[in-house]
Amino acid sequence: WGSPSPNHLSNMVSSRSVSRGALPYAVMASTLACGTAIMVESPENGIPGLYTGMIVWAFAWAFLDAFTIGANDVANAFANSVGAGTVTHFQACCLACVFELIGVVALGSAVTDTIRKKMVKVDWFEQDPYVLALGMSCVNLGSGLWVFAATMLTMPVSTTHAVVGAVLGVGIAAWGPGGVNWGWEGSGFASVAGSWVISPVGAGCVAALIYLSVKYLVLSFDPEVAQQRTLRFLPVYSFLTFGIIAGFMFVKGIPALKKLDIGVALGIAVAIGVFFGILAQLFVVPWTRRSILDN
Repeated sequence: WGSPSPNHLSNMVSSRSVSRGALPYAVMASTLACGTAIMVESPENGIPGLYTGMIVWAFAWAFLDAFTIGANDVANAFANSVGAGTVTHFQACCLACVFELIGVVALGSAVTDTIRKKMVKVDWFEQDPYVLALGMSCVNLGSGLWVFAATMLTMPVSTTHAVVGAVLGVGIAAWGPGGVNWGWEGSGFASVAGSWVISPVGAGCVAALIYLSVKYLVLSFDPEVAQQRTLRFLPVYSFLTFGIIAGFMFVKGIPALKKLDIGVALGIAVAIGVFFGILAQLFVVPWTRRSILDN
C-alpha cells in the first residue's frame, strides 16, 4: 500500500484538529439546547412532546446560522480595521464577541420582530405551531448552509438576503404565495426589499458627509496642524457616534425604552453623547497624544 503522502497526512491532521476544536462548541450547543427544551412546554394545539423536540432541532441549526453570520458579517465589519492594522485579527474577534452580543440585544429587536412574524402570516399556523417551528428551524438550516458554502467559496453573499429568502420559502411551501405578506404595510417583503435599495444609498451619503467633514476640518491642513485638529475634533466625533447609537437604542432598539416620550429619549441620547465626548477629551485625547503624536 505504501506510506501516505504528506498532503494526505496534512489533511488528516487538519481534519482531526478541526474536529477537536469543534467538539467543545458542539457539546455546549447540545447542552444549551436540551436545557432550553426542558423549560418549554408543548402548545395547546399540536402533537404533545413534539414541540419540545423541535427546540433541540432548531437550536442546533440556529448555532450553525450564528456561526456563518460571524464568519461573514463580522468579517465584513472588521475587514477595514484589520486591513489597516488598527486592530489585529484576534482583537477583532474579541471585540465582536462582546459588541455583537450588545448590539443584537440593544438594537436587534425591530429586525427580529420583522423576520419572525411580519413577513409570513404566522396566524395561519395557529392550529399547527409545530409546523411553524419546523419551518423556522429550516430557515436557520437553509440560510446557514448557503452562507457557509458561499463564504468558503469566497462568493459575495448577504446573510440578510439568505434569511429573508429562506423565510419566504417556508411561507410559500406551507401555504403558497398567499402565505407571505408581500406588501409595504406591516413591514412586509416590499418594505424589506425597499430597504435593500435605500440602505446603500443612505449609508453612502452619510459616509460621504463624514469623510467631507474630516477632509475639510482635518486633512486639508499641513500635517502638524492636521494632527492638532484631529485631537481637537476627536471629542466631537465621539459625541456624534455615541449619541446617535444611544438615540437609536431608545427610539427603535430596546423594547422597554420605546415607551419613553420622544423628547425624553432624545434628551437622554444627547446626554450620553456629551458624557462620552467629555470622556474622550479627558482620557482618549491625552492617550492619543502620548502614544502617537509624541512618538
